Amino acid sequence: MKTGSLTVLAVCLVALTACFASVDSSAAGEQSVDIGGVNVYCVDSDVVLDARSTHTIYLVLTNHSNSQVIVTMDCSATADGVTLSSGSGTGVPIDANSMVQIPVTIRVDKFAPTETVSIPIGFRVISGTVETGTLSIGIEVTSAYESEGRFNMILGVFANPLGDSLNTPAVNTAISAIIWLLIAVAAALVSDRLMQGKTKADRSSQEMKDIRWAGRMIAVLIILFGISNCLSVYGADEYYIGTFSDIGKIVAYFVGAVLAWKAYKVVVYNIVVRMDTKDRIDDSLLPLLNMIGKIIIAIVAVSVILAVMGLSLAAILTSAGLVTLGISLGAQSTLNQFFSGLVLMTSRPFRIGDKIRLGTDGEVLIVRKISVMETEFKNWLNEEVTRVPNSTVMASTIVNMTMDDKSYKVYDYFDIAYGADVDKAREIIMSTVMAHPQVIKDGSKSMPLFRFQSLDSSSVKLRVTYVVPDHENYLTISGQIKEAVYRRFRAEGIEIPFNVVDVHVRG
Repeated sequence: MKTGSLTVLAVCLVALTACFASVDSSAAGEQSVDIGGVNVYCVDSDVVLDARSTHTIYLVLTNHSNSQVIVTMDCSATADGVTLSSGSGTGVPIDANSMVQIPVTIRVDKFAPTETVSIPIGFRVISGTVETGTLSIGIEVTSAYESEGRFNMILGVFANPLGDSLNTPAVNTAISAIIWLLIAVAAALVSDRLMQGKTKADRSSQEMKDIRWAGRMIAVLIILFGISNCLSVYGADEYYIGTFSDIGKIVAYFVGAVLAWKAYKVVVYNIVVRMDTKDRIDDSLLPLLNMIGKIIIAIVAVSVILAVMGLSLAAILTSAGLVTLGISLGAQSTLNQFFSGLVLMTSRPFRIGDKIRLGTDGEVLIVRKISVMETEFKNWLNEEVTRVPNSTVMASTIVNMTMDDKSYKVYDYFDIAYGADVDKAREIIMSTVMAHPQVIKDGSKSMPLFRFQSLDSSSVKLRVTYVVPDHENYLTISGQIKEAVYRRFRAEGIEIPFNVVDVHVRG
């Protein structure tokens, strides 16, 4: 009795195990077929995919015979936008009592309808004879453009209350179209009114144009969405529903990019110009920041729009990378100038109007214009204009003479004869400097300073330093001081020597 009970329990456990195994097998969608001694086995043969997607399944081919066979596959069959492909159509050799695994790629078109399809894959097993067979792959496709649930419903949501005679797809589509048109017109008027607000008088004509343009684009987007919705109500083919839906997306991304660009310009302008009350940010950065923002927004918008049109975003980025690499190799000098311009505009070693020296040349240059590729200078002593590539500017030593302020320290030198009264010369020089109205003497800058500089071969060299308010006038002020000192030296009898050279001639 006990043994019989154990036997019954064992049978029940085996039956339950078989049931669960059957359920799991069905859920996994396993399917196999035997063709000429070769077992073709597919895991996940019942696949659920969205429209415009790709999935790879694997077929396991096991050769149970004692000789090598060659298996060819035919994946040419299609079904409503669903295709199969495999790189093993020319023939796969399988040794005796061995197996191979073959990938099969399933591609679903973006306009494929919602349905379950079964696509057969044909096989030819060649050994001593040729045997053929098929294995069907079940694929459940889900479309984003399916009209089921919206068909013959006003706006795809509400039932028609006008009775059976008027409850037709054509009537419901017409009613939906009128409603969408009214919504578009109302949205354009309301958005225009709300965006203008009470500050209409304070807005520029360009801002008013932008506001009206945004309102009109909102209306266009609503109309495009309404067309797609009306096609679903009418029960049109997924191709037409998807086409208008994609057009709406493209327009939406375009409008979004334009609005993002306009908002970006406003934000950058407020940060660089209006909010920078302490002038910590150079206004010359504004064109650069606008250009960078425009490039980034354009690249993102174009990439997204191309992706909507069915192009692979990864392929787009890969192609862009290859093009960028080719350009960088073929235009190294131009790119060097470009990135040097970016560094100049961000690091700001000088600003427009500054007086600088480049490299070892003592020539003073006035910065006139800073662009991405080159910088424009004007010679301080002449009206010559020089354009220097930014790569050359960055490679040079830059001495900014007026970066902090326009004041400039002047060094003037005077020679007097040996035996002249140095104290008297000091008094003349210092009194002349202190008497000049353009010399800063209030202590805000370093005070004028006299120095006994050196003993030269024919003279005693004296130096005086002082600060003038503006570098622009330092040569004029220096000339005036030198002229006044010269006149007083002559009046006071202080000799200004000239070089004396002794020449000895040997006979």
